[in-house]
Amino acid sequence: MNRTALTLLAPTVAVCRFGCASCYAAPITVLWLASIVAIVFGFLGGPVGLTEPGWSAVALGLALWGMASLWTAIVIRGGDEVRCEKPDSAVCHTINPGTDRSDPRE
Repeated sequence: MNRTALTLLAPTVAVCRFGCASCYAAPITVLWLASIVAIVFGFLGGPVGLTEPGWSAVALGLALWGMASLWTAIVIRGGDEVRCEKPDSAVCHTINPGTDRSDPRE
């Protein structure tokens, strides 16, 4: 997938692949997961337990998803692994387990 599609659909994966992961992966993940929970909660009736979707909760979820995508786009555009203090992140090793950057001789 290209950067734009990955930024819009899965911001956490995009920041792990293209951005400064140790600085921003965890907060973006929390924001993105909160958006998914809000969207699902909204379709299940929202905070008042309606029989129809609670559109305010769905709108909140979409707004949170938009913020996570926007934050990811900013991080990817300005993110540089050289500027990071710790370029590796436990969150990204969980998401992309095949990207082991350690020296095998150690």
